[in-house]
Amino acid sequence: MDTDTEKPLANSAVFLVTPETTEDSIDICYFSIYKYKVLSETKTDSLGNYSFTGLTPKVYNIIADFSMPEIKDFGFHGSRQEIDSNVNIKAETNYYKVLHLMVTCPFDKTKNYSSCPICKKRDKVVPIIYGLPRFDNNGIVAGLKAGKYVLGGCVVDAYCNASKTCLRCHKEF
Repeated sequence: MDTDTEKPLANSAVFLVTPETTEDSIDICYFSIYKYKVLSETKTDSLGNYSFTGLTPKVYNIIADFSMPEIKDFGFHGSRQEIDSNVNIKAETNYYKVLHLMVTCPFDKTKNYSSCPICKKRDKVVPIIYGLPRFDNNGIVAGLKAGKYVLGGCVVDAYCNASKTCLRCHKEF
């Protein structure tokens, strides 16, 4: 399910994997920095449903993977993933789990706002700057203490980043 729209995600890959990380060189599904051996794979239907049948009772992990559109300027094609860890499957039982993936960027709705969506004021709205800042000889970043902007960090999400924040409400948008 898309976290922002709460709509089902059709055609998402869903993997049933080992609960322990492995260094196997075949059938590996990546999630974060961990590697898991894929035991079974399926796709979600038009309603976002998926199933695995005939499972041996034991502990598994389930990973949902939704392919994001290619970013043509960068030649980049990413995905969104969510994991449900340590799922204990028991004999003759069904297990239901909705996995939430951030596919629709919540900041797309507010990217053209010049006022804070919380307090509706502009006087404390500043841009968020991403990347490594430049420090002067005293270790100071120009304009940072004056509140002209805030630092967003060095890791940038290719699909979704806030561009502004309100210093009063601490709301990113």
